[in-house]
Amino acid sequence: MVALIWILGGALAAAPPVDTYRLHTTPCPEAGLEAAPLTKALALELLPRRLTESATVAAVELSVRAQPCRAYEAHFILGHGDHLEDLGQLDDLHQGRRATGLALLIAERLSRGAVRPRPVVAEPEIPTPAPKTSAQLSAAAVIHGSQAGVGIFGLRLGAAIFPWGPRAPIHLELGAGRGRSSDPLGAIDTTTFLLRLGPDLAWGDVYVVALGPRLELGWVGIRGDAEGNNFAGYGGGLYGVFGGELRFRWAVTPRLGLLLRAELGATFRGWVAEADGRVQGGLEGWVGGGGVGLTFR
Repeated sequence: MVALIWILGGALAAAPPVDTYRLHTTPCPEAGLEAAPLTKALALELLPRRLTESATVAAVELSVRAQPCRAYEAHFILGHGDHLEDLGQLDDLHQGRRATGLALLIAERLSRGAVRPRPVVAEPEIPTPAPKTSAQLSAAAVIHGSQAGVGIFGLRLGAAIFPWGPRAPIHLELGAGRGRSSDPLGAIDTTTFLLRLGPDLAWGDVYVVALGPRLELGWVGIRGDAEGNNFAGYGGGLYGVFGGELRFRWAVTPRLGLLLRAELGATFRGWVAEADGRVQGGLEGWVGGGGVGLTFR
């Protein structure tokens, strides 16, 4: 009898206490999963229960990983005992708050007793999402100019598609702008309407840098506003620019981003206006500019 009690007592003492847990995290920075922030957040959420890092303390083993390890595509997988559970994507949380959100989910499952060692079961099939192919819309205010010497302020509305995945978008933009230059003989207004298109190579997930060539085709109109008895005219026609564009996008949320852009190119067909033999407006030669805007997906 004494021996039986001693055996049962030893078995009970060897069983891992239900209020002590040990966490193993597989880092995935692209999905906002880091070991230190998650451990800190979970330790706070578990109080008064305990989270230990000691390998010699009896504890229920927990593990967390992201599958696949890609921003906006990762499912967070919780392992407890020999059981795996899909916690979802958490796309509604900014990556800086993923640790807190995961800690709340894990603590909630512990509180209701849903997490405990279980028999071995087949690993769940978590489908790997296909690359994002939905369009990304953009709106930007820009200023650009050329060797003609006039600054043109305008608005660009665009869309990007991803037929070859998120690292190789194709951009299409429509825009319009207007600039005014002054001269002792009068003023010259330059108006543009344009279409721009070209592919990019992109790097990053939350902070995205993209670079690629651009072809710009458009129409430029030039109108003179003469002073005194001077004669003013109006003209315009098609123009073309070939160059490149550099973009920086900060994904503030999974759907909204802040956009900075710079562009540089040269006209292969331009139009200019002259006043007394001096170029005062239009688009010709080197063309460059930049702007700020927003992206939506």
